[in-house]
Amino acid sequence: MILETSARVAIREGRTDEAMALLDEAEALVPDHPAIAHARGEALGNVWRWKEATVPLHRAALDSPADDGLWAHLAVAYGSADDPHEAIESTAHGLALAPRDADMLRVQALALERLAAPADEVALARSALARWRPPDDAPGLKNACSQQYGWCALERVPLHVHPLHPVP
Repeated sequence: MILETSARVAIREGRTDEAMALLDEAEALVPDHPAIAHARGEALGNVWRWKEATVPLHRAALDSPADDGLWAHLAVAYGSADDPHEAIESTAHGLALAPRDADMLRVQALALERLAAPADEVALARSALARWRPPDDAPGLKNACSQQYGWCALERVPLHVHPLHPVP
């Protein structure tokens, strides 16, 4: 767990080679763990090595069929690797778990267009994306909330403390 977490920090900091080395160490201790494969796929995707990223992400998704976030990462990787057939398959599974996931809805719409699906199917997919995608002004709304309310600002801090007080 420590090696995988250290690798995720390296991934977030853009240190891909270091992350891959840490994941190699973790895999030597715990072979074929889906969290390690997922992290490996994220590391590759973060540096736009999409086709390579699909291999570990696919393996991880098969081992974690209920992880909708992982299926979204896999769908994005297949879409970015220009593999619309696999992208559609991934979104079908992922959207069954999280039917309003904006990333999977976007990949689905783009893959259907790429596959020259019937216009009504593409229009339905685009309509679902338009309905459930996050608002364009979401960052501005979050900033306004943070400026107006202390509790809102606190919730935007990734690691924060909620002090507990005894009830009188």
